[in-house]
Amino acid sequence: MPGLLDAVRQGNVLVANALGSGVLESPGLLGFLPKINEFLFGEALILPSIATWWCGEAPVLAEALEKLPELLIKPAFPSQSFAPVFGRDLNDEQRQALAERMRARPYAYVAQELAQLSQAPVWHTVDDHLQHRAIGMRVYAVASAEGYRVLPGGLTRVAAEADAEVVSMQRGGASKDTWVLGERAPGSEQWRAQRTIGAHDLVRRDPYLPSRVVENLFWFGRYCERCDDSARWLRIVLARYVDGDDPLALQAAVELGENLRLLPEEDELPERLMAALLGDDWPQSLRANLQRLQWAASQVRGKLSRENWQALVELQREAMELERESPDFGELLDFLNRLVMSLAALSGFALDDMTRDEGWRFLMMGRRIERLQFLSSSLAAFLRGVAVFDQAGLEWLLELGNSSITYRSRYLAVPQLIPVLDLLLLDEQNPHAVLFQLKLVSRTLRRLNDDFGVPRETGLAPLVERLARFDLGCLENGLFGETSVRAALDGLADLLQAVADESGQVSDRLALRHFAHVDDVSQQTVSV
Repeated sequence: MPGLLDAVRQGNVLVANALGSGVLESPGLLGFLPKINEFLFGEALILPSIATWWCGEAPVLAEALEKLPELLIKPAFPSQSFAPVFGRDLNDEQRQALAERMRARPYAYVAQELAQLSQAPVWHTVDDHLQHRAIGMRVYAVASAEGYRVLPGGLTRVAAEADAEVVSMQRGGASKDTWVLGERAPGSEQWRAQRTIGAHDLVRRDPYLPSRVVENLFWFGRYCERCDDSARWLRIVLARYVDGDDPLALQAAVELGENLRLLPEEDELPERLMAALLGDDWPQSLRANLQRLQWAASQVRGKLSRENWQALVELQREAMELERESPDFGELLDFLNRLVMSLAALSGFALDDMTRDEGWRFLMMGRRIERLQFLSSSLAAFLRGVAVFDQAGLEWLLELGNSSITYRSRYLAVPQLIPVLDLLLLDEQNPHAVLFQLKLVSRTLRRLNDDFGVPRETGLAPLVERLARFDLGCLENGLFGETSVRAALDGLADLLQAVADESGQVSDRLALRHFAHVDDVSQQTVSV
């Protein structure tokens, strides 16, 4: 109980002491917040809150299980992937299964009393008429020296479907600003004039940058890069499937998609490609990653320029139109070409449009880790594949690494293994080379760790040295001919896979250190 009070009223010693001394008895299932408010402020709540409680305490869990048919069960943390469950919609067997899951992990669940949602007319653009939708309104208060002042209007969330019982942005809902029209009420407070900002008031760093915002920027960067990687791979496969003139190159690209889990393994290839692009049930589909990108962007909209946000809106609109039209593969290729250009624009906005604060640094770190992981795992899979010496396979590998033009301008020759690997592996001037990104990630991590005073990452440094020492000459004059060349390629593939695995672990450690805040290892990511 004191832990919950600390979360509600940070460090309120009076409340903790009151609970410890028995001044406040345990308020039970539904009465906790009203009693706390009455104790803190000496008055009852004017508007009742929706009765909500955490199931991590044994008495609360027992009462929640007893009243399960009357409750809504929701995840306690945003990272959990299950949808809210209405107890009344479950049969006896399903209710028993849910109860067992709650007993096994009670801390992961929140129980909530069912609320009757308000309804409002909403204009439906597809059918051109009004429809009713459930809504929820969020109002705001601003703090001043004289106390809090409630602002007129607020933000209204609108459910996606007419029969929706939960208003959620994550489930397709929308939000609109809500204004109150009319004359100013008699005796209402006038808004104060803006204060003068002098030289001593200047601010050149964000004074408050919560770690939640930084985490969403980190994942915004990762999803930007992940969507770009997926779109480039899909474009490669679709183009070679439509042309049908090089089965070996197509087979190698398909095997790469399977190794990277970009392509489902069941069904015929056309259906698998459609699932990889637009599938609802395939978690790694391009559509799913675009939705994650849009969600991450919506959480940090205040950090994005107007043009940056408009580019995201246009990208989402185009993807929605594509879903309605049931396109053929030719239309899909056109869409992927436009998508790659749009994602390149987002990369440009990140480089040229954003202030270089901690949030931007984590955004770029997310992009670099994602690119490093994709490049390393893609090259590792390619080196183990059937097209490692195939000209057409090397052509699409250059395309995947966005390095075709650089190769042509340097060599004026058809793709060959050694120069292709040099460009995509060891060229420290190529931002799509593994060594370039590996060194950049290592430098950024060192600076980040120095700034926040945390232990340095040590896993990438040996991999940088090993990759930099790799001699491409061993692929040219193998001591034992083809056998030694194959062994060298397998060893290089193992090294690249180690880079991919370590970059994923770096991402996990960054999340635990800067975003989780669960122990003394975690560091707050706030500008000072």
